[in-house]
Amino acid sequence: MPESPRREDPTAGGAPAPDRRARARALREAAAAAGAPDRWCEDLYREAASEPELIFWADQVPNPNLTARWENWSRDLPPHVDVLVTGAGYGDDAGWLADRGARVTAFDVSPSAVAAAAERFPDRSIRWLTGDLFAPGLRPTTGFQLVVEIYTIQVLHPDRRAAALAPLAALVAPGGELWIIARGRDEEDDPGELPWPLLRAELTPLTELGLVERSFEDYLDDETPALRRFVVRYRRPEAPT
Repeated sequence: MPESPRREDPTAGGAPAPDRRARARALREAAAAAGAPDRWCEDLYREAASEPELIFWADQVPNPNLTARWENWSRDLPPHVDVLVTGAGYGDDAGWLADRGARVTAFDVSPSAVAAAAERFPDRSIRWLTGDLFAPGLRPTTGFQLVVEIYTIQVLHPDRRAAALAPLAALVAPGGELWIIARGRDEEDDPGELPWPLLRAELTPLTELGLVERSFEDYLDDETPALRRFVVRYRRPEAPT
């Protein structure tokens, strides 16, 4: 069993707690109604400047699912690997990767989150960007040797996820890898509310986009209540010579 991921669930630890997702859901609904479905992220991070608990997923530590696998999985990557961190939030994963010698680019759709991350890690050589998977400008000519996607796809409404997969796959360079960490569910499970756990079938298009699935882990973590996790590793084959 891998280490427990960061505590997403407001009741983790046993004692009942207020639903810290409620404000995020309200902002998402308002933004969607206004025709700007991603604006809620910036609205939430801006409010979190005075109410940090609103960012319910931010423990301000690197994701344990990432740290537990790094030593083994990174052996297949070049030294000082070029990494892209999607939906970087307050930057903990990006900062941790930079400490391991990676050349890190990190982006978030929220300018407030990007500014806070840059302020938290001023001594790291990280390229911080504001952007999203639906906008151009993130992908270098050759792509990234590693793309790390943690808990971002699951906050996209299910009717927008399919459109995010092609630009996500396009970020991976030939010979590079994509690592995805997300909550998971089966078709018969309640899809719930923000965040929406992923179906395994929702990730199938990534293989149709030229990526090869190297491993797929599906397990219950040790939180209370336990949360189901998907941890997936893809690779893009080297371009033919």
